[in-house]
Amino acid sequence: MGCFWSNDSLFGATPGVVRTRVGYSGGTTKNPAYRNLGDHTEVIELDFDPKTVTYEDLLDMFWANHEYGLTTKLKRQRRRRRRTAPRRCAATTTCALRSRPPAPSTPRKIYKQSLILYHDAEQRAAAEASHRATQVRCNDNLRTEIAPAGTFYPAEEKQSLILYHDAEQRAAAEASHRATQVRCNDNLRTEIAPAGTFYPAEDYHQKYRLQGHKDLCRSLGLDSSKLQTSHLAARLNGYLVGVGGMNMFEQEVEKLGLSEKQAEYVRREIERNEGGGLAC
Repeated sequence: MGCFWSNDSLFGATPGVVRTRVGYSGGTTKNPAYRNLGDHTEVIELDFDPKTVTYEDLLDMFWANHEYGLTTKLKRQRRRRRRTAPRRCAATTTCALRSRPPAPSTPRKIYKQSLILYHDAEQRAAAEASHRATQVRCNDNLRTEIAPAGTFYPAEEKQSLILYHDAEQRAAAEASHRATQVRCNDNLRTEIAPAGTFYPAEDYHQKYRLQGHKDLCRSLGLDSSKLQTSHLAARLNGYLVGVGGMNMFEQEVEKLGLSEKQAEYVRREIERNEGGGLAC
């Protein structure tokens, strides 16, 4: 389903979803963190109103938004659910590594970069020639490095997983899994398992898209303490990247309690981003 930033927007703008928060779950490591997940994966936890959106509706969204396909081996994606008032569920997502600037004295860890690794002199010469030609064509310095190949470590086997909190959710998940498998006419990679402890992610991950609009957050009083619990934050985190669309926003804008200036700002963002996708 992609990284949990995208799913926070996707589910946050879904009618009936009351609150969202992202975090880590599914493993046994105590107190996981973004740089130390252990055997956990990224998840999004949802509070939802079953009178407006059902558990089965949310399962349908889960199946419909696997960007790599349902029968392809995926990095751990989990959907975690717990009943409360309102009911609670959670979806987990592919873990995407990103690095924040380290302290000056800390060696820099690079998780994503453009890199060509060669195995012999012939490959090195070809890579360097290609690099020079591309740099001339771009008329700029390329960020791609060329280096000798070292040991290759295969990535972990990827998977998709639904986490349930009670027998009712387990039965619904299993029924939905069977129906989707029949429709796909292939074995699904999604597993179904009981949910464990949910660990909220760091503040900078909560409503990540919304946090990019600092003036709007400030005007609404949405600080880090409210991003995990605010219904308004969940909705805006989706609308600002175009999820839900203009028609849905106009139907509920008065209920959101926005000023005309705030509402107009959101309208401009919806118009600019609607239909643009949710790539991390």
